[in-house]
Amino acid sequence: MKSWLSHRVRFMIISLGIITALPSSGSSFYKYKTMHGDLFASDTSLKSGPTFATAKADYKHLSAACPTVLATANQMVFAICTKLFRRQPVIYLFDQNSLKPLADLEFSGGSLLGNIYGFLNDENHLVVMDGDYKILYIEARNTNGNWQLLITTQFDLAPDINNFCQDIECGAIASVNPSSDGKIWFASERSLVGYLDPVSQEVSMLQIADDETIANSISSSRNGKVAVVTNKALYVLSRRENSSVQIDWSETYQRGDGIKPGQLSYGSGATPTFFGPENEEFVMITDNDSPRMSLLVFRAEPHGKRHPLVCKLRLFHEGNSGTENSAIGFDRNIVVSSTYGYQYPVDSNQKQLHKNQGAYFLGGMARVDIAEDNRGCHLVWNNEIASAAVPKLSLADGLIYTTVLHQSSISPFKIFNRYDFAAIDFETGALMKRKRVKSGIFGNTLQMAGDFVDNGTFFQGTLGGIVRIGK
Repeated sequence: MKSWLSHRVRFMIISLGIITALPSSGSSFYKYKTMHGDLFASDTSLKSGPTFATAKADYKHLSAACPTVLATANQMVFAICTKLFRRQPVIYLFDQNSLKPLADLEFSGGSLLGNIYGFLNDENHLVVMDGDYKILYIEARNTNGNWQLLITTQFDLAPDINNFCQDIECGAIASVNPSSDGKIWFASERSLVGYLDPVSQEVSMLQIADDETIANSISSSRNGKVAVVTNKALYVLSRRENSSVQIDWSETYQRGDGIKPGQLSYGSGATPTFFGPENEEFVMITDNDSPRMSLLVFRAEPHGKRHPLVCKLRLFHEGNSGTENSAIGFDRNIVVSSTYGYQYPVDSNQKQLHKNQGAYFLGGMARVDIAEDNRGCHLVWNNEIASAAVPKLSLADGLIYTTVLHQSSISPFKIFNRYDFAAIDFETGALMKRKRVKSGIFGNTLQMAGDFVDNGTFFQGTLGGIVRIGK
C-alpha cells in the first residue's frame, strides 16, 4: 500500500501537470468530457474543489431533475435535465459564475429519465442522442449578448437502426459515449451497441444478446476498447479492420434475486470503468449478488487464455450492499459507494421498484487498492458517509467530493431531509469539510453526477434543479 505521503506527493505532481502516467493535454483524455468525467468513466478531475471557508451554496429551481452537468473549457456549463411533469428532456446553459439560465433547448426523449447521457467534444459542443435516433451537436452561441443553444450538426441514425432492428426489438437509446478515435458509440436498452463515424458517416451495429438489457452508460479506453454492462454480463468490444463491431470478451456476473432497494434496474448498477497505472489496463464493475455485492476487476486485454479476473471483493455488510453508481478508478485505487435503500421517485412504468421501497438508506463508501503484482486487491478503508450523489475525486487536491444526506426522522415523506456538500479524504475516508446546501425534496441529488468548474466551483443537479457551490 502506498503511504499517505506518497499519495500526497502524487497529487501535487498531478496538479503541476508533470506526471507521465496521465495522458498529454492534447490527447483524447482531455478532448471529451462525460457524465463520469472522461472516456474511461473514472469519475476523476484535474480541477480542485471549492474552498469551503469562502464558498456559498446557491440553488436554482427548474422544475426538472438534472442528472448530467458538464462544464466546458470556455467557462460555460451545460445541464441535461428532464422536466418533472412532462418527462421532457431539456438542456440548460449557465455561466460558471451564475445560476441564471442563459438559454435552454428541448429535445425528444426515449428512456426512463429522458436521454440523460451526453458528452462535450473538443469544440465545446454538447453531443446527445435524442429519442428519434438522431445524434445532435449543440453549440452555445452568443449574439450581441443574447445566448442561444443551436443544433449545428445532426446525424440521423433512424434509417440504419430501424433497418437493423426490423426483426428484433432494439428499444430506446440508453447511452452515448465517444471513443478515443473520434467515433460516437451508442447502446440501446435492448443490447444494441454500435458507433457512428462522424467523418465518413459510417454506422456499424451489433446486438450483443437478444435476452439482455442495458441501463447504464458505456466507457472506452485509449486502446480502442469499449465496455458495456448488461443485466447479465460485462462485454468488452472493439472495431474490426473491416469496421464491424466485435466482442473481444465477456464475463457473466452474479446478478442477484432482483432489483435491490436503491437501484433503478436489475443487475449491475455501475457504468464500467477503465483505469490503471499505465494505460487503462483494468476495467471494473460491481455485481448485484445477494446478500452482498462484489467489486469485480478484470484485465482489459487478457493475454491468451489467461482469465481476465484480477480480483473479486465483497463490499459492505448484509442489508446495506448494493449500488447504482459507477466507481472512482485511478491508478490502482478504487472507491465504491453503497446506494442500498436510497429512495428514488417511483416510476409507473417500473413496477418492480414498488416492492423494493422502504429499506433504510445507510450509505457508506469503501476504498480498494489493487496489488502491485496485479494479483488480488484489498480493502483500504470504509466509512459510514451517506453519499447521495456520484462521488468525484479531485486529482488536484486529493479530496473526494459528494453530497451527503442527513435523513430526518420527522416526516415519512422526507421533506425535512438535509443535503450537505462534502469533501472526504481520499487517504483515510474521513469527512473533512461540509457545507449545507438545501433541505427538502427538491434538494435531493438522487445519486446524480456533478462537475468541477475551473474557478473552484462545483455544479450539482438535484430533483428540482441545479446547485452551485463556489464563491
